[in-house]
Amino acid sequence: MATALLAGCAPEPDPVDLPLPIDYENLEWPPGYAPTLMWTADRKSVAVQFPDSLLTSCSQEHAADITQADDHNFTIEIKTTSDSTACLGLGHIYSETLDFPSGQVPDVPVFVDLVFPDSGKGFELTMS
Repeated sequence: MATALLAGCAPEPDPVDLPLPIDYENLEWPPGYAPTLMWTADRKSVAVQFPDSLLTSCSQEHAADITQADDHNFTIEIKTTSDSTACLGLGHIYSETLDFPSGQVPDVPVFVDLVFPDSGKGFELTMS
């Protein structure tokens, strides 16, 4: 019985593209996600969704305030109230529901300045 050893005939494994290391300090999830503003189902309040990258890093709790300039113009300010020492949960999308200050639903369109003092970013949004 003859045994043959074939050298160099074993298939080479295909190279695998490994993902780049994650930069947790500058993580935005999902990438390019911008805050959104929408009516609640009963149209008596407004809901804001935003990535935690707009707050301070490692933020644990946040507060939101809505102020009314006139019948159609509002400002929503969302800021960190306390920080966490453990940075778990980076990349979350937060949601905040706010009632209008007057207790009445304003006539549309509604113009909202959405301000994040922690990151120094602001957005001008319109709701119809």
